[in-house]
Amino acid sequence: MPAPSNRRVAPRAPTPRIGPDDDAGGPAGAAGRRLSIRGSDAVWQVLELGSGGSTLLALPGGLGMVDGAGDALQAIAASRRVLALEYPPVRRMTALVDGIVELLDQLGLATVDVLGSSYGAWVAQCLLRRHPTRVRCAVLAHGYALRAQDAKRLRIAAAVWRVLPPPLFRAMVTLRVRAVLAPARAASRARYERVMLDVRAMLAAPDAAAPFIAQQHCMIESLTAMPPDAGETVRPAHTVGIIESDDDPVIGARARERLRAAHPHAVVRRFRGTGHVTALVAPAAFADAVAALTSTPRASSGP
Repeated sequence: MPAPSNRRVAPRAPTPRIGPDDDAGGPAGAAGRRLSIRGSDAVWQVLELGSGGSTLLALPGGLGMVDGAGDALQAIAASRRVLALEYPPVRRMTALVDGIVELLDQLGLATVDVLGSSYGAWVAQCLLRRHPTRVRCAVLAHGYALRAQDAKRLRIAAAVWRVLPPPLFRAMVTLRVRAVLAPARAASRARYERVMLDVRAMLAAPDAAAPFIAQQHCMIESLTAMPPDAGETVRPAHTVGIIESDDDPVIGARARERLRAAHPHAVVRRFRGTGHVTALVAPAAFADAVAALTSTPRASSGP
């Protein structure tokens, strides 16, 4: 890998709004900055919040930067530095996690704590498997376990999305997101509307399906490049935490059990009634859970 000095880290304009909404009584925006970092195969967009403490690398879900977790990230950033990634358009998980490590090298970070949410939990597990020495703690929020038998399902999804007419794709994703965000809508209508506004803007892009298809290909490739039997069971020294909810409509009871089985040493923080979007429904409690799960020594599960 080329030396960090050969790469460019260019600050960009102040970040768009990511702070608490009016319901929370907080400011309309949050202090932070965007970094544009050129790697070997892609340009990475990174949102930097907070300072001090051990750095937390936040890997978002399938919606990327518009997944609505800004309030929770802002709460976490009150006591530590947070780097939230926007995924580049790569179609191989090996390229994605190797690119993350290259990014860490350029930023001078030997190790980081990792928070992976939904699709980001899948990426976090791959990062832990391929580059275990770069991860101090990993928190897997609302994630699947990696299973070889899921490859067929993922291939079918990628094939279907590739041929869907754009209006139909946008309608299907919008309906799905609305259903998943139902607990957030009940908790804060303003927060829900803010996320939906960002989702509609994202889906208006001519190639709106491309990031979702790329994610499917990344997951498919990971199942052969990073076999599921290379999990935490052979690296029990890593601190792994799991955040789940008892009514998650995306990660059902059996899927949650499989994730716990894949990481038998993990500490589990279980929420009630927050669905697939705990960071949106209860951002402060979510931030507290992340803080506890990334504490040293190994955290306890709490109440």
